[in-house]
Amino acid sequence: MAYDELYDGDQVRPLYRKYLLQQTQLPLTERNRALKLARSLIQGDADFLPMVRLLEKREYDDLLKGVRQRARAIRLFLQDHFHGDHTYERAGVLTSAKVEKLQQRYFTPARTTSLRPENIQFWYAPDIVRDEARQFRVIEDNIGFVGGMGDLEVLAEASQALGVRIPT
Repeated sequence: MAYDELYDGDQVRPLYRKYLLQQTQLPLTERNRALKLARSLIQGDADFLPMVRLLEKREYDDLLKGVRQRARAIRLFLQDHFHGDHTYERAGVLTSAKVEKLQQRYFTPARTTSLRPENIQFWYAPDIVRDEARQFRVIEDNIGFVGGMGDLEVLAEASQALGVRIPT
């Protein structure tokens, strides 16, 4: 059985109770019509659950610490690669050939040669999921390009079409 973010065991997570109550008050035909409209708005780009992920403060605080640590580690790796001793290669973590291949795919060569270590900065927006053990896991590190940003307006329209309101 797939993991469901709305539930903690067999109980609906407290933050999602108002949302589920709101959704169950809509007739099934209306929910299906709105979902079909929402999916057409994103034009098959990605499937989505038109709902905001809700986090408790302690969950947010834990995620923030982890995301900051992960972003720092990625930045240190990039500094080591572009201006360091390639310690990742000596440690047997990655080969320079593999990193060069990734660099050719994702970086503009003219820009990487002129980078100063202290100026290496990037947008960072990891995709996360909660696993069966209730732990958050990063499933993708989006570095430099945050794809979901372009979908925000479309997803807002889709959520509105579904009658989704953020519970207060």
